[in-house]
Amino acid sequence: MHPVVAIVMAVSFFVGASWLVMEQMDGGEWIMASLAAVLAFSLNTASKQELLLSIFNHRKYYQIRWIENMVGLLPFLLVLLSYQAYWFGLMLVPLATLMIFLPARSKVSLVIPTPFGRIPFEPIVGFRRWFIAIGLIYFVFVMGIRSENFNLAVVALPLLALLTMAFYYEPEEEQIVWNYRLGYKSFIRRKLVNSLVTYFLLSSAAVILLLVFHLDSLLVVLVVWFVGMVYLQLLILTKYTVYPNEIGISQAIYLAIALWLPVSLFYFFPAFNKQARTQLKGLLE
Repeated sequence: MHPVVAIVMAVSFFVGASWLVMEQMDGGEWIMASLAAVLAFSLNTASKQELLLSIFNHRKYYQIRWIENMVGLLPFLLVLLSYQAYWFGLMLVPLATLMIFLPARSKVSLVIPTPFGRIPFEPIVGFRRWFIAIGLIYFVFVMGIRSENFNLAVVALPLLALLTMAFYYEPEEEQIVWNYRLGYKSFIRRKLVNSLVTYFLLSSAAVILLLVFHLDSLLVVLVVWFVGMVYLQLLILTKYTVYPNEIGISQAIYLAIALWLPVSLFYFFPAFNKQARTQLKGLLE
């Protein structure tokens, strides 16, 4: 993933999630402060401690770790201060200091089971990489259901669509493409179907619960779900227009145009489908 694209996606996700937590949930400041504490704790690893102490003395080590914690907690601090949660924001400073003196945690090897056993590697790797984000999305979703806030609950569907896009964003090795032993048309079709199945498995629980508790909003739920599928398919086609390279700035701009100007999808879909087939034809046939 291009660094600029990754930064824009990360900032957008954080800003959107912070707004949802602080505006739509009771005790949002507690949630933000807790997430900040989890982040600070996750930065304290044994391997990092060992590496830094092998290079620097203890005083320099503590300075580096404190700066690292403060940089990591700065977005949470800014959010809390902007919502006038001054007490919670200021508490992050001693938290960053305290965390540098805690014993470093050892790396634990944990294999997270996934529902994607029959689908090739992208959703399996993506699910494990983004497991915490998926949990946070469903946490916000449950809060929306409990508070009978439909808008807060339904936002889980586009967020899960974005995560599914993240699963498929990075190009696989050419050897993996060859292992499919498919023609370029069949390969693209397989990728499109697999991505839809992945999104369906990730989001079906949310869709079912939305229909159970907000059946009167059936049309809205189905439209939001369908729109997520459409843009997911567009990302897959965009990815293979430049394969084996990564999606660049120009492709990211096209995706942004398609997002803000949906009528452009009537141009981008056939154009990207043709480009993707041309790009893969020389590789697979």
